[in-house]
This record gives sequence, structure tokens and C-alpha cells, in this order.
Amino acid sequence: MTPKNKPDKMKLEKLRQKAKEKLNKENIQKIQIENMSIEDLRYYIEELRVHQIELEMQNRQLLETQEKLTECGRKYSDLYDFAPVGYLTLAPGGKIMDANLTASKMLNTSRKTLIGTPVYRYFDHEDRDIVFLHLRKLFRDYGRHTCEVRKVGKKPEIWLRLNSVCDENKHKNRFCRTTLTDITDRKEMEIALFRSESQLKLLSQHMIENQEKERKRIAYDLHDGVAQLLAASKLFTQNLLNRLSEYPEEYQILAKLLDIHQKALTDIKRIVSDLRPAVLDGMGIIAAIEWLCKQYQDIDPNLTITRKFEVDEKEVSENLKSVIFRILQELMSNIVKHSQANQVLILLEKSDGTLRLVVKDNGKGFDPENHLFKRNFQDGIGLISVTERARTSGGKFELSSSINRGTTVTIKWPVED
Repeated sequence: MTPKNKPDKMKLEKLRQKAKEKLNKENIQKIQIENMSIEDLRYYIEELRVHQIELEMQNRQLLETQEKLTECGRKYSDLYDFAPVGYLTLAPGGKIMDANLTASKMLNTSRKTLIGTPVYRYFDHEDRDIVFLHLRKLFRDYGRHTCEVRKVGKKPEIWLRLNSVCDENKHKNRFCRTTLTDITDRKEMEIALFRSESQLKLLSQHMIENQEKERKRIAYDLHDGVAQLLAASKLFTQNLLNRLSEYPEEYQILAKLLDIHQKALTDIKRIVSDLRPAVLDGMGIIAAIEWLCKQYQDIDPNLTITRKFEVDEKEVSENLKSVIFRILQELMSNIVKHSQANQVLILLEKSDGTLRLVVKDNGKGFDPENHLFKRNFQDGIGLISVTERARTSGGKFELSSSINRGTTVTIKWPVED
């Protein structure tokens, strides 16, 4: 007998002994062999041999199944314990019922220590409310829920994403499965991207502010310098013209020169006004919008512009005033040039901590999903300057348009009350 078969024989003997004991306990009637014929005995012996072979075959199948189950269990254990993500099984209170080796490694705690402890203990104090809310949603709403938290006591910070699903078993012993994924690299990239965007936004704001300051400086220089010189030159030319009334040829030359002076002064006033309208600095944004609307109504007499102001002058910051004016200037220019509209509504209002500018026309409109519009928009044609000014000033740009139904542009800025 080989050493391998010896334990199997001992198991069979124990099993035989138990079967005898069970037979005696149940008082099963014993077979009276004395009363049987030889044919009956042969029949029963044959049946016993068949049953013996069947049991041996079943035993071999059971052993093979057991080996397969053992192998599957080993594979499952390997997959579970050495998975690239951490696995936790959580009770309703957040107590850890089970964990794989990856989870214990990610939480820097042995699996034996993890079992029975609350999961929130292993996350940063500032993020524990997020974990509590996560568990509350899990066991109240069921389904899948995700949250991102920082691991406790680690500098630099290590971020983990909890991806959880709760069974819909309504009994008291329900539980949830949670995976832990290290997202530190992604979080660092997001933080770096956020900082870059913030710096870019700040840089753009400074660029726009400097641009407005430069426009203002140039406007003042033109008004106080070149315009004054042209006005003085015009005055001297007018005086000289009055003295040369007896010389028709010289008179005509000076008259043309005087006309050139006047046109130059008109152009300089227009340039100064476009660079920085004096009404914006002197009277504020509402008066500047009124002045701008009058300018475009003079350009297109058929255009009716309705203005609604539901905000006080003091509620609009100085930085936003120039931004709103430039945006409105660009939008009105687009309407006059392209929309073929005859009615425009301009609304400036403030409610619930939001300053809102709405410009709506009844023109021919366009399809924002059109590829040609998208290409032109990306190439800087149309509304790109408006969106850029809105974005860099902290606003949100919204566009709604359709063919033959006009266009509505809405820009929202968060402001403090």
C-alpha cells in the first residue's frame, strides 16, 4: 500500500463505520438470507456489485470536481488578492468585512487589521464627510456611486477613487462592493491644468485691461494733441479765408483746405470714440449703451433697438463695464452686417448673484451645428472675440440660433451682492 492510498483507506473505514452505526440506529430490517433462493442471492450480489461500481465512479467524479474547485479557488484567490485595484466589502455602517491584498497595500495596513474597522478611518479628515455621504447614497439609493478622496497622513497627497455598487437585498445583512483606484497622477495633472488655466485667464484679463488702458491713452492723446492742433489750424485757415474773399483762386484753395481740416477732425473724433467713448468714463455703462444704440440706429434707420436695464450703475464693476461695452459693440456690428434684422432687444439685469447680458435679434439666424459656421468660428470669424472676452472676464457664453428665427446671445457673470 502506497502512502498516498493509506489516508484514503482510513477515510473509507471511517465512512463504513459511520454507515454501520446509522444502520443500527435506524433499525432497518435485516435481510433473512436463510429464506432466499440461490437465484435471489445471485441477483442481490449482482446489484451490490453494480452499486459499488457506481459509487466508485461517483467518488472519482467528486474527487475530480473537488480538484477543479480547488484550482478555481486558487485562481480566484490570485485574481482577487493580486488584482491591480483594491477590493473592499463594506457593511452599511462602513465597516470593512473583507479586503484583498492590493487594498491592504494601498491603505498601508495589513488585511487582518483592516477587517472590522470603519473605512473612513483610512482617509483624510477633510474628506471623511465625502466618504460618509458616499456610503449614505450607497445604502439608501443602491446602484453605483463614485467619490474621490485623499489617503490619510500622506505628503505629497495620494488620491484614491472609490467605485462602489450596493446589492438591492433588503435584508439587514446587505453589503456593498468597493474598488480602490490610485488616481494621484490624474489629479496632479488636473491641478496643474487648473493652475495653468487660472494663470492664462489672469494673463488674458491683464491683457484686456492693458489694451483698454492703451486705447484710453491713445484716445486722450489724439483728442488733446492732434485734434487740438487740427482745430487751431482750421481756425487760422478760416481767418485767412475771410481775408482772401477778393482773390477767388486762392479762396477756393483755402476752402478745400478748410474742408480737409473738417473731415480730419471728424475722423479723429470717430477714432477717439471707437477707441474709448468718453460717455463710458463720464456717465457709465448704461449711458454708453444708449449712446452705442443711437450710433447703430443712425447707421441703419430701419433697425429698432429695445433696451431694458434692470441693474444699477454701481452694481457693475469698472472692469466689467468696458468688457460689456466691447461685447455689445461687436454683437451690434455683427447684427448690422450679417443678420438682416429690424428688431433687437438688449437686456442687462442682475439677479441671484448673476449679472446677465442678453442680445436678441429677429434676423435670418444660422445653424450653430453647420460645419462652415464652426470652421469660421474657430478661425476667429464671427463671435470668437465675444466668447474670448466673456471667458477671460469670468463669464459664461451661451448661443441660441436657428434659420429664419433669429439669434440670442446670453452672457452671465457671477457677481457678489
